Amino acid sequence: MATMGVLRNGVRDRRGGVALEFALMTPILVFTILGMLDFARVLAADSRAANAALAGVHFGMQSPAHAADIDGIIRAARADARDTAEELGITAQQSCACANGAAMLCSLSCEDGDKPIMHVKVSVSHEYETMMDYPMFTNPVPLFREAEFRVQ
Repeated sequence: MATMGVLRNGVRDRRGGVALEFALMTPILVFTILGMLDFARVLAADSRAANAALAGVHFGMQSPAHAADIDGIIRAARADARDTAEELGITAQQSCACANGAAMLCSLSCEDGDKPIMHVKVSVSHEYETMMDYPMFTNPVPLFREAEFRVQ
């Protein structure tokens, strides 16, 4: 029989110490695991926003007619992100510039007679709500992704 923390064979009884260490480390371990899960979810939401911006640009760069279809670009971005609740803030714009960098209307010709170079830009923003508040991090986490490409 153990008396005063010593077993019969002279070894100290450590069961209470292990239980105390477990009780002290469990909250730290749980907080660390939840933080890693939350961080992974933020990265997934950021990837979703980036892919939505790219999908919108891919739709718009197919032709000048697709580039002018701003609603179609936004629909393509929402479809890629599976954003049926319209949580993402998606904007799209078409812009044109001459070879010298001067911005102009896409329907006009440049001074040298060439067609202006057409670009499509899609911006996606999202406010991601984390599971819990973390020190030195804002909640919600603002996510913003943008893609721009030249129309062929």
